[in-house]
Amino acid sequence: MAGYEGDANLVASSIQYVLFAVGTAFILPFIDRFGRRPLLMFGAAAMMGLQFAVGGILAVYSKPIEGLEGDETVTIKIPPENKSAAKGLIACCYLFVVSFSFSWGTVIWGYCSEVNGSNEARAKMVSVSTASNWLFNFALALFVPPSFSNISWKTYFIFGAFCGAMGIHVYLAFPETKGKRLEELGQIWDEKVPAWKSASYVPYVPTVGSDAESEPEKEKAEVDHVENNNEY
Repeated sequence: MAGYEGDANLVASSIQYVLFAVGTAFILPFIDRFGRRPLLMFGAAAMMGLQFAVGGILAVYSKPIEGLEGDETVTIKIPPENKSAAKGLIACCYLFVVSFSFSWGTVIWGYCSEVNGSNEARAKMVSVSTASNWLFNFALALFVPPSFSNISWKTYFIFGAFCGAMGIHVYLAFPETKGKRLEELGQIWDEKVPAWKSASYVPYVPTVGSDAESEPEKEKAEVDHVENNNEY
């Protein structure tokens, strides 16, 4: 759709995979620093904006065609004379890949195994989330080509709307798991703490060596001190 053909199209398409790998490797050490919710919401917002930008560029600069290099689902193309528009389109696609690698391409896989408050629920949730991911990928592969063929650039606005819905869903329903143990997450769910307050929520989790457990030892020490003073 950007107007590139042959080897130029192949090279431009290949760069996005390199960017995805680099972005994923870069963000891994920083997930615990930034937290899960901020990364997921930022990624959703960035991807939404970039999808709308791609759709807008294609809406303004693309021209209808009858297939591209044998692919009949591609019905629009940016003419060669609009090189700046083509470069802008490719830049938006690259930025989308980077935004995805920083957030939903990386963070969500660990988050699905962290967010549940029990080991039993965790195993089920990971299975359901993984199955849902691949079922949705199957649906995309099935429905996106006809969508490009029939509504062309408007497809990207649908993608953008989905990304916006993802961000809202995270804000309303995804509790923060950064620095929280399994028992703490269980209390967040049990006490129905709103997701947007979960980052600052401090649950009570009894631990070995707490003040309550050390109280008898403290009383014993005071008794020994009094007895020693009486001897003198």
